[in-house]
Amino acid sequence: MEENTPHRRNGSKTSFALVCLLGWVILVGQFSASANAQTSELLGEKSTKNQLIEFSGEMVPGTARPGEEIRAVISADIKGSWHIYSLVPPEDELIPPTRIEWKIDGLIKRGPSYETNPIVQFDPVIQGVIGYHENQARFYQNFKVPDDAKAGEYVATASVVFQVCDDRICYLQQTIPVNISFDIENLPIRSEYTYMDRTIDAPPSGLFSLSPTQSLDAAVS
Repeated sequence: MEENTPHRRNGSKTSFALVCLLGWVILVGQFSASANAQTSELLGEKSTKNQLIEFSGEMVPGTARPGEEIRAVISADIKGSWHIYSLVPPEDELIPPTRIEWKIDGLIKRGPSYETNPIVQFDPVIQGVIGYHENQARFYQNFKVPDDAKAGEYVATASVVFQVCDDRICYLQQTIPVNISFDIENLPIRSEYTYMDRTIDAPPSGLFSLSPTQSLDAAVS
């Protein structure tokens, strides 16, 4: 009997240890799930879920002809008090500007992307001037249809890379694809589309160091 007593105690200690280990695994699992949820939120899944920003796109004109110039228009519908940054890099390099990456076959890109004028103001947090959009924003890209373009249906894909913020928090940058459908028909060039204008609409002073020909802070008149 005395020989069995230590064995029973060891079994009790083993069971207790297993219970502790199981409790620790559950605790770590809950912590990991919570951490993953917080990480997912920071990665922008919450902003996507809540649809803080909705993007849509169109080509102007929707049916183009060889030799013409056309314009892609991306509209951003920004909810509540959220905002996204301008295409123009701000004074603080830590603030990521919005950028648009294009994937398209059969068109020639004409110049950089541009935008409706952003709100420009001094940010006391970063101690610098920033440009951003609230409520509504439009981003543009001009293209040239090659003279030898074939008639048919086409799709341009714009990957909009942006960061959404409010007065309290910012989510990490995320990328939203915007598909824009358009057609090409083999007919003579229309005079109104021989040149797609890109006008500068009163660029804010004191923010941008680029010249008007290089500046991205433009709006279509």
